Amino acid sequence: MGALCFAVLYSGLGYGQIYKCVNAKGKVAFQETPCPGASAQTEVEIRAAPTPAAVEEARQINRRMEPDVEYVNPEQSSPMEEQAVQEYKAEMQKKCDNLKEKMLEEEKKIVAECNKRRDVYCDLPPEKIIETYEDKQLSKLNNQQQYLYLQNKKPHPLFAMKKFAALWACDR
Repeated sequence: MGALCFAVLYSGLGYGQIYKCVNAKGKVAFQETPCPGASAQTEVEIRAAPTPAAVEEARQINRRMEPDVEYVNPEQSSPMEEQAVQEYKAEMQKKCDNLKEKMLEEEKKIVAECNKRRDVYCDLPPEKIIETYEDKQLSKLNNQQQYLYLQNKKPHPLFAMKKFAALWACDR
């Protein structure tokens, strides 16, 4: 039955429209003329068959996308895949550059605030300046105040930026 349907569908490529007709008993027929009044009618879209090269490229892509494939040889990638990879890398590089610029601004701000307070530890790396300052602030509080402070404490934006940089592999 499937071969008959295929033959009927593709024999009409040189002709006009193909109609799928279903009669009251559920019998299906494909024909070039509209269905008789009592039959349900559907117009069938006939598409050109893919080229052998397109079929082979789709097979190769499917093989490379299988979960058990650990390594994809770049020589086997299609030009479209290579372009997508290059666009993704360029987008991620742009994000990393932007993030690094913001981190540098934040680090300068941290050091400037430390110098403004005239703290003695301003020559430390920015992350250590933050930790030292917070420890100094905590030491001024009693136990209950320390508990409340730590419960409501949000991480400094620099630490969040550093996590994103690591997540996006910006250091590579």
